Amino acid sequence: MGNPRDLLATVCFGLATVQALSSVRLKFILEKFKVPDFLFEVETIYFSWALIFLSLGLIFDFRATLSDAASLHLRGALSIMFLIIIFSSARSIVAIDGLFDSGSRWVHKILIFFTRSPREFSPSRVHFAFVLIVGPLLGSLITEPAAMLVTAVILRRRYLCQPVSEKFRYMIFAVLFVNVSVGGALTSFAAPAIVVVASKWGWSSQFMFELFGWKCVEAVIVTAVWLTVRFSNEIQGITADFEGGVTSGRWEAVKIGLRLAGFLIALEILMSHQGWWISGLLTGTTGTWLYPGTMALTSILDNAVITSLGSQVTTMGPSERYYLVAGSLVGGGLTLLANAPNLIGFRILHNAGSDDGKWSHSAFLRASLVPTLIAALALLIY
Repeated sequence: MGNPRDLLATVCFGLATVQALSSVRLKFILEKFKVPDFLFEVETIYFSWALIFLSLGLIFDFRATLSDAASLHLRGALSIMFLIIIFSSARSIVAIDGLFDSGSRWVHKILIFFTRSPREFSPSRVHFAFVLIVGPLLGSLITEPAAMLVTAVILRRRYLCQPVSEKFRYMIFAVLFVNVSVGGALTSFAAPAIVVVASKWGWSSQFMFELFGWKCVEAVIVTAVWLTVRFSNEIQGITADFEGGVTSGRWEAVKIGLRLAGFLIALEILMSHQGWWISGLLTGTTGTWLYPGTMALTSILDNAVITSLGSQVTTMGPSERYYLVAGSLVGGGLTLLANAPNLIGFRILHNAGSDDGKWSHSAFLRASLVPTLIAALALLIY
């Protein structure tokens, strides 16, 4: 059983999650009161509840609460990192987009040469699949947040520059989030869920590629190709407009960075007090049952938190460690909260490809089931 501060943090986290999931309905109910839109954003909701926890925590343990607040300088370093990633990646978008163009043209020529089917393998379809394969896999080299940023910007510029069907829009989100989550597992330094356990368990990049990497590549390719085939006609009919970039200026980049920084700070504060019940669940779950269990937990908790707490369970053998990490990677695309870089993709794409820019958590969850299942099957065998 947790201490009073742990219980308070759990209550605050639970209320924040409920509020985030019902934010669309709450916004509709309170529309007549003209409540500012930013109060319904996921980042604002979690940051507000973290402040409530810190304020109420003074009642239970003044010194420990000050310690929580003092630790924010560590989160500040992480925030600066995200700002640097956003600025540096934004300057490189045009160059990377050009490389993707060249790469997809070569793939298109190879496919035409071997299949003699120019209609099925049109340049736009090949490019779409290429972006959703190579972009997420780049996360193993440039980190997952940067890969999410680059891929989301290119998708917005090329394929969500005009309204598309709601189903296609949510499927793009789902495949992007799943592919980025598993695409960063080819090395030991890029995916947050792996970074927190790699040094403790002695997992090198070579070990990661041999155990996870090739399976993750399979999952990324299959999901991207499946989505391309499923919506091939709609992809073919899109006329790209290159005016839609990630930001309209430096201030917009700062706002994205600050939102992410606030979300990460809030998540770290609240998550640091969840070990009392998560560790118990992980300790009591062994073998292959750990795989679906970790996926389910990841849908409401950040996957790096799951693996970090799991690494504290000393009774885990090699197979349990594998399924803990595999489940956290596969489940990283189920919700916005499942993987921190998802918020980058959401901020860039949430109002793209739609006339009203509305977001439905349930519609996204339904869309994520197929790509998550594909990734789960790819990583099923230890």
